[in-house]
Amino acid sequence: MEADRGVKAQFLQAYLACVVLTALPTAAELKQRKTSFAELQSTSTVARLVLDRSGDVIMHLAIDGLIQFVSPSVRAIAGYEPEDLMGRRPHDFIHNEDIEEVIRIHRRALTNPNDTLIVEYRAQRANGDWAWYEVHTRATLGENGASTGVINISHDITSRKRAESRLVKEAQTDPLTGLLNRRALDLALEERSAARSPFSIALFDLDHFKAVNDTYGHDTGDLVLRSFAEHLSNAFRKSDIVARLGGEEFIVVLDDTNSAEAREICERLREDFASKSLRAEDGRCVRVTVSGGIASWRDESDLWQLVAEADAALYQAKHQGRNRLALAA
Repeated sequence: MEADRGVKAQFLQAYLACVVLTALPTAAELKQRKTSFAELQSTSTVARLVLDRSGDVIMHLAIDGLIQFVSPSVRAIAGYEPEDLMGRRPHDFIHNEDIEEVIRIHRRALTNPNDTLIVEYRAQRANGDWAWYEVHTRATLGENGASTGVINISHDITSRKRAESRLVKEAQTDPLTGLLNRRALDLALEERSAARSPFSIALFDLDHFKAVNDTYGHDTGDLVLRSFAEHLSNAFRKSDIVARLGGEEFIVVLDDTNSAEAREICERLREDFASKSLRAEDGRCVRVTVSGGIASWRDESDLWQLVAEADAALYQAKHQGRNRLALAA
């Protein structure tokens, strides 16, 4: 450059100024990128911690239900390796009785992407045990706003379900005999009445039970009640309703059984119990008999009317000398 030193110095200063002004935006961009990368790393670390340490299983499903992602927490919660679940459907692990509801919720989430839906179902752990899960489901959306799948967040509620089941059982079970109590009986009879299929009702009453309490004591009386309750449970099918009405009175609803069949079954039960010998608290031998009344379903029969007819037949059996059965007229 042909110029004196002063001009050269001024030119150099201008050049350096241009370089600095040009470099500043680049340096700022590099700093911003570095900051963003650090934030991304921090966010990724937090996300990994959430996915690894969460008490829930986070799962991404495609529209067709195929598993696209499972959080590593599934190892601790259900015993599966995440990679073993990829490409499969949750239906493979869900209880048959719950699959229909799970599918319904999945489809509803896809068609209502702004809603978070909740469903409870049973699923099998890797060791074969069944567990209850509460699942929150919400659709994932693509750039065009259409549903691309769903996110499921599953929480193990097995302990809660067991506690609820225990409370329900306690509320519906006679504490002495373990049979259904009157509250549970009323619910079962309402369901049975709606079925409108043949059945028979048998009412039983332990003979001279007050004398048992007076002679041997209430502990022995309780022993007799428990023994007869066990006798009833063993004599009838699981599909039959067996309950304690109160005191020494019991009721059985026999499914798909006519009066002749019901009488044969109940007669055998009566004879077997009459031959049974129990041991009182003081060591004495106790024998107790039972009387029963039977009423059977007829077209247009009213359930509670049948109960009343069975009760009248029981009264007849008592009046005729006890330790016998009577059929409703």
